[in-house]
Amino acid sequence: MRHFIIAKLKDSSTRDSLKEPVQKLFDEALKIDGVTAVDVHVCNTPFANRYDLMIEMTMEESALEAYNVSEMHQTWKREYGPLLEAKTIFDCE
Repeated sequence: MRHFIIAKLKDSSTRDSLKEPVQKLFDEALKIDGVTAVDVHVCNTPFANRYDLMIEMTMEESALEAYNVSEMHQTWKREYGPLLEAKTIFDCE
């Protein structure tokens, strides 16, 4: 399955500087059995109605629960959650 986290930052001017540390954090998810790919994408348009970051993960459906309770995911919520204005989670095949 593909798991997307689409995030709007409170301060969009920081999105480029966050790409590398967010990618590094999410690369830790590759240690979870069934997670096979992680890519962080940064929005390339300056419009206020756009979201800033999209994290795309490829994983077996069975890996989703392990991801949800992982220390890496808790770090994402703890360290980056306060920077977010909004987020959308989307799963698909």
